[in-house]
Amino acid sequence: METTMSVNERCVEYSYIFEQIAKHGPKNVMDMGTGKTALPALIKACGIDVLAVDKDADQIKDNPCVRGGYCSFEILQKDLLEIQMDNTFDMETCISVLEHNKDHLPVVNGMAKMLKPGGVLIMTFPFNEEEYIPNAYQLPLAGYGRDAGPNNICQMYSKKEVELWCEEANLTLEDQQYWKAFTGKYWTYGQRMWPMKQVSKTEDHQLTCMTLKKN
Repeated sequence: METTMSVNERCVEYSYIFEQIAKHGPKNVMDMGTGKTALPALIKACGIDVLAVDKDADQIKDNPCVRGGYCSFEILQKDLLEIQMDNTFDMETCISVLEHNKDHLPVVNGMAKMLKPGGVLIMTFPFNEEEYIPNAYQLPLAGYGRDAGPNNICQMYSKKEVELWCEEANLTLEDQQYWKAFTGKYWTYGQRMWPMKQVSKTEDHQLTCMTLKKN
């Protein structure tokens, strides 16, 4: 089903996060790249300690929890590569953030170091099982993002990048979902689908939700 509504992939991503929270039962969570989302507040409402991180002061200021004056969690203003807290968290969430970081391996390594042994990293991002795309916004038929500027990239990761992260950061891929978010082959190609469709890795897909466990 196609739609011109201003919908996005958060419904799928948030559903996946809370499935993993229910499965793993973390006592504390760090949310990386919180931006304007209320995700940490939703996790906090479950009785879980939450620390949020974002490098953009304007994003933090415009977070609805901060703006509304009822923020129940701390937001650190730091770049993801600047944070150093070894063996601290049971779970980390990085939702539609990693694709905008050129240095994705150092970011994943840094997040893995902050996980306790056996802790899990929940990530979502544009994905193609077999093909890495350096910037989906600059593909010939990109539906949006072409005017985003050279510093605003949107990578589509592949199986090879995930394998590299696991090898370098001592992680194991524990769970992965594949989602078709657009009618075309790549991220932003064609029309955005609503509802999105969960598919197998052999079917066309543009988004993944995954859980990586620290060994």
